[in-house]
Amino acid sequence: MKFSLGSEDLDFTVGDQRIQVILKRQRRKSIAIHLISKHQPVEVRAPLKCAWRDIIGFVESKHVWIAKSLASLPNDPPPLSFDHNSTHYYLGQPYKLRLLSGRGSVRIAKDTVQVTVVESTNAAKVAQALERFYKTQSEQIFATRLKQCVEKFPVGVMPSGLRVRKMKSRWGSCSHRGEICLNTHLVKHSPEVIDMVIKHELCHLKHFAHNADFYQLMDLAEPTWRAIETKLNRGPISPRQLTLL
Repeated sequence: MKFSLGSEDLDFTVGDQRIQVILKRQRRKSIAIHLISKHQPVEVRAPLKCAWRDIIGFVESKHVWIAKSLASLPNDPPPLSFDHNSTHYYLGQPYKLRLLSGRGSVRIAKDTVQVTVVESTNAAKVAQALERFYKTQSEQIFATRLKQCVEKFPVGVMPSGLRVRKMKSRWGSCSHRGEICLNTHLVKHSPEVIDMVIKHELCHLKHFAHNADFYQLMDLAEPTWRAIETKLNRGPISPRQLTLL
């Protein structure tokens, strides 16, 4: 194994496989590895004052796992298309895109998602309309499902709030203040997957780190979470990742 060190990144080689690593310093207690896709750098998230030698030592101890995990990731999906009859997902179901000209609206009709915009041939306008639709729907759906998950959770928990926003690298997160944040992309997944992510974040209200106590509670909250997380990470819906925060 050979390291090449930069100011805020490093490369290492396993056999003939060269792997790029980007360091992200955050307000956190431990070092974590985040894999996005085969063709994107590995993210190493470390505490703000963590020494480089500790970061390198951690990556070195995990280098075989990183190489194997990257190799096992599915190929990246083709770029999302906003052409007529392209496929888009909502609550885990595929829908064919139907483009109509007129005042802006988006609605689900049988097996299609109908997007009505003034410039129906303008992919950027269609994408914006869909993003607004996903944001509105996710705010309503996530609030309802969060309430249901809290009521059925095996221990008493109460998040301080819920935020919904588009994120590039996280399906969900929980702040030290107890606020849960969910990715609008998550509304493209099935209710089963949405609930699993919510329960994951609810577990952080009791155990902030991914330790044995956290996973014990996660097993109680959702016994099949590992299989559901595999669906989340290996499904056709972007963004991809291996872990939740």
